[in-house]
Amino acid sequence: MTVHNDWRQMGIGVRMPWAPVQLDANMGITAALNEMLMQSYGDTILLLPALPDRLRKGNVTGLLTRQGILVDIHWDMNRMCFDVTLNNRHAPRAITLRAPDSYLPDRNVHTVDGCVTVRFHRA
Repeated sequence: MTVHNDWRQMGIGVRMPWAPVQLDANMGITAALNEMLMQSYGDTILLLPALPDRLRKGNVTGLLTRQGILVDIHWDMNRMCFDVTLNNRHAPRAITLRAPDSYLPDRNVHTVDGCVTVRFHRA
């Protein structure tokens, strides 16, 4: 809400002693960042589908898929690899992980306390 769009003449704007919170924008940017790092539908999880070039290295923890699986991702595109840890909070199920083009999973999959960790590297 800004001064120029106060079409109802209520006097609400950013020049007030208390500025209204842009809750839709705050929630929207969070959802956009989540979708940029991980997307899920059906039995498929897309990993780093829209990672910007500026985020060459980083991590995110606790993303929840639509299937109820917690996902942690640690990536280093300078080393051309990333690790994904999956923690299924529900009954076991088969899922498909899709990585960015030209990234392949390592053959070694690590399982600890019900969590599965997969390393992907550039082919």
